[in-house]
Amino acid sequence: MMGSTENVWDRISRCIPAQFRRSVIAPHFLEQLKKSQTVAGGPFKGMRYHDEAVCGAAAPKIMGIYECELATFLLKWSAVPFRHIINVGAGEGYYALGCATLWPQATVTAFESSEEGRRLLARNVDLNHLQSRVKILGHCEEEQLRAALFNGQSSLVIIDTEGAEGELLGRANLPGLENAHVIVEIHDFVDKRLGDLISLRLTSTHAIQEVRTRPRTFWDFHEPRALWLRLWLLPYLKQYANELRPGPMRWFCCTPVTRSHPINSERCSHGAVRRPGNAPQERGYSTRSTLSVQRKALARKFAPGLLRPFTGMNVSVRFGEIAQTILSHWPIPSQPAQPIARFRYLTVSDRRHWLILRESLFSLYRSWNCLPEIAVVSDGSWTAEDFSEVFAWWPAPISVLPRQEICDAASSAGFPELADYARESPYGLKLAAIVTQASKRPVLFVDADILWFRDPVSLLGDPALWEKPRALRENNCHQRREIAVRHCPQVLEPPFVNSGIVALHGELIAPELLRSIVRDALRDPQDSSCEQTIIATAVKLGGQFLPEQLSLVEFDDVHRFRSRDMWDEGYYSRHYVNWMRHLLYRDALKLRLHRGRLDARAPGGVGPLTSIQTTERT
Repeated sequence: MMGSTENVWDRISRCIPAQFRRSVIAPHFLEQLKKSQTVAGGPFKGMRYHDEAVCGAAAPKIMGIYECELATFLLKWSAVPFRHIINVGAGEGYYALGCATLWPQATVTAFESSEEGRRLLARNVDLNHLQSRVKILGHCEEEQLRAALFNGQSSLVIIDTEGAEGELLGRANLPGLENAHVIVEIHDFVDKRLGDLISLRLTSTHAIQEVRTRPRTFWDFHEPRALWLRLWLLPYLKQYANELRPGPMRWFCCTPVTRSHPINSERCSHGAVRRPGNAPQERGYSTRSTLSVQRKALARKFAPGLLRPFTGMNVSVRFGEIAQTILSHWPIPSQPAQPIARFRYLTVSDRRHWLILRESLFSLYRSWNCLPEIAVVSDGSWTAEDFSEVFAWWPAPISVLPRQEICDAASSAGFPELADYARESPYGLKLAAIVTQASKRPVLFVDADILWFRDPVSLLGDPALWEKPRALRENNCHQRREIAVRHCPQVLEPPFVNSGIVALHGELIAPELLRSIVRDALRDPQDSSCEQTIIATAVKLGGQFLPEQLSLVEFDDVHRFRSRDMWDEGYYSRHYVNWMRHLLYRDALKLRLHRGRLDARAPGGVGPLTSIQTTERT
């Protein structure tokens, strides 16, 4: 399509006088930009810049589209009050000086190994009058970077070292980078292992987002301002935007996962206490901003193919996909406060399952009379800052526990194997979270893929009496056989254990036995049945089953048009395992569509259950 469009422009160009043809106008336009010595757009718009580059091309930089894939992160992080910026591989200073203008309160340390690069960098520093804030240094190795990360200041580190990033980000420098935002360019063409190496080193302390190079489009360019002229010159603009790279590139944009981050400043009290006011407003989030942030973070595009008949897609799955799309565009407004329960509700989530987690928490809000303190464990794919914006509607105490904090707690408790298991897999992270948190307070661990339909407090009993581990029962055996045979053969006998909900205040299992089983699980950490077997062993050896009506763990209706009714059957919740997610979205949409007060029916249709408050659709 683009080729045919360009042919049309070429035919039109032949009818235009020579002095007005784009082959004449485009070079003149670029020359004018270079003479202005001012970056035309992007996050560093307005920065003064000479038209020489020590590495790559100068034209994309003066046009403001150089590595524009990173602009989103730079603009997002501009709200972070960095005090120090470190640019390793600064070249002539595009990033060093650009960041100095974007963060006027920060000092900048720019490392550049080439003498020509330092000369051009000093010239651009003088051009921007930043001599007092930018320090120019030569070659950077581990020791120099470690020295630059001083005083624990809030820092931004940008690394482009043509393949030396693996050595630069050695283990000795990791402690100094824990609280720093990092952008590192990965040079896979130098060593294919670099990406995996750096990801492994930073994943425990940072949420890593990979960004890849992409072709430039019409909307990436900032000049010419006249849209018709920009379209007319587009083929030439794309040529000038060539960054002279050896091939496709990628970057890791790493946001530090801070320590336990309370989204709600007021701590959970011991006993039921009603919170005054509206928590989201107290935290500085307006209802409008909360709604817009949810839409931006969770919205998914509608697939028109879902409406096509005779495609072979199961009707239940089709409706579930449609429900998911509707829910992703339907944000939850700020909710009024409710009394606070005296235990912690613990769950683990990755960034991909935020929509499921939101619907799970909303079903809890609408069905429980007292709200527990929520603690969400991050797997490292998201930060507390991002989470707080999307879940600002929640009116009770809620906090984020980073993966590294769980690993440190496991190590401090004398379980280094458990800490390794938590680093290796989400199932180990779940187990470590239960073990470390339940030793401090009553904990109800609940998988994110569970919806609530009524208040389970009467079934759970007094949290002070949760000293023995309790979990759900199910009819299917999802255990690791060799681990069960070695440590607890009863696990393979019915009733089987499901670890979707676990209640505990105390020790999960004898420490030596836990260490031994976790060592076995580390042989295949990505197998979910290993974690399930460990929880099942704890329940079979000294724990109990939770009441059967607490949660439905069945999937006989997974392909039915009409799913099972939790109120008619008397269940308090339902666990929607992996292949049932379409049912979760269908049931979540039913809950959201229910207007006014919902007087749920007890089994057999007798007696009211917990009422669900009105939630205005926005």
